[in-house]
Amino acid sequence: MAKKMKAKKTTKKTAKKMPKKTAKKTVKRAAKSAKTTAKKVMKKATTLKRSAAKMAKKVKTAARKAPSQVKKAARQVQQAVGSAMDSTTQVVATTAGVVVGTFESMMPSNEQPPTSAMENDTITSDQE
Repeated sequence: MAKKMKAKKTTKKTAKKMPKKTAKKTVKRAAKSAKTTAKKVMKKATTLKRSAAKMAKKVKTAARKAPSQVKKAARQVQQAVGSAMDSTTQVVATTAGVVVGTFESMMPSNEQPPTSAMENDTITSDQE
């Protein structure tokens, strides 16, 4: 069979004082613990409050800067597209000039200047 644990025998004097002391100590410990916990909670709340305030300030600043940043980005894109268009136009013009020059060099040259209709009429009338 299992042995039963026997409670420690105490005297009457100790028995009377013990519950009072234990109760007082327990209350003090609980109060101190609650106070410490409250301080920690308050400190954490203050820290969170400051963090939230800083974040809100950053968000406001970013919101104010957003339109100017968008405009700046649009200008940069516009400049990039403009320079690309300029260079593309230059390349196309150069290529067209090369093609036209090559085509003209391949065509036979006509050394006789073209005659007008009036000159043709005078020539035919003199021959008659």
